[in-house]
Order: sequence, then C-alpha cells, then structure tokens
Amino acid sequence: MANEERHWDTNLKSSEPRYGTDAKTLGIDRPKHIELLNLWNTIRGSRRAPTKEEFDPSDVRTLLGSIFLVERLDDGDYFYRVVGTTIVSHVGFESSRKRLSELDSFVDTNRIRQHFDDVVSRNMPRYDFASGPWRGREWQYYHRLLLPLSTDGETVTHILGLVDIETTSAPGSGSG
Repeated sequence: MANEERHWDTNLKSSEPRYGTDAKTLGIDRPKHIELLNLWNTIRGSRRAPTKEEFDPSDVRTLLGSIFLVERLDDGDYFYRVVGTTIVSHVGFESSRKRLSELDSFVDTNRIRQHFDDVVSRNMPRYDFASGPWRGREWQYYHRLLLPLSTDGETVTHILGLVDIETTSAPGSGSG
C-alpha cells in the first residue's frame, strides 16, 4: 500500500520516553495517568508487575474509554484484547481483537512494536507524549502510559495502556 493511502502520517513528533514506577520520575501530571499508575503500584506490591487478572474494570470505570490492553504473543506480535471507545473515536478505527500486524494500513506498526518491545524488555512503566497529523483528521496529541503486566510477577505477558488524546490544529497554524 502506498504511503499516501495510509491512515497515519510519518511526521510524528515525540518526546523521549520516561521510565519509572512513580508519577514524579515519569514526569506525569495528568490525573488519569496518575490514577492508573497508583492503582498499578498498589496491586503489584513488591513484585515487578501485577497480573491482568488483578485489575478490576470497576476500579477504573472512569478511565475505561482511554484504556487498552495488549497481549504479547509467542511469535512476537501483539494482540489488542480491548481498546477503549474514546481511543477508537479519536483514531477512527477499531483495533480490538486484532493483531498489531493487521493494522499496518492504519498505524505505524514498526514504531508501536518498538514501544511495546521496550516495555517488555525493561519490564517497567513507560510514559511518553507524541503528536502527528493523521490524513483527513485534526492534528493529534497524546500522552500515553504503558504498564507491564505479568502472569508470574516477572515476565511481561500483557501491556495495559492509557492514552489521553488532545485534538487541535497543526503546530504553527495559529491556533491550538
């Protein structure tokens, strides 16, 4: 597929990712992200990561539209178990119950795979901010928190993410 047919644009601007287990180290000042990070820390206790089964959706009811859960597959791909409705409405496509590799015409799967692989290898929360134009859509800015989940407390099997998306005009256009 030609690049001009893709839903995404490669002119993405991104902050350097930050790693840590507390909001101050991660540089997080957004209430949604702090709430989810605090819950993750409470559930994990002294382990490196909690399990996905320990998360009760009712504990994060107000965040559900902005949350996604991906599973790391044995072949190295990732499977989107669930993607919140707020995310779906902003990005313009449904990715729940799909492999990352199936979404190449919608997103930069290589970049996303690198970010997910980064969380898996470091086994540590990752926070970053990015912006970029999407063909036919407003300029998208998002703050993203990626939290490792594990079945044994050590090996990352899933990633719980929270995306807070802002929409404005393109940088330099005089608004936003």
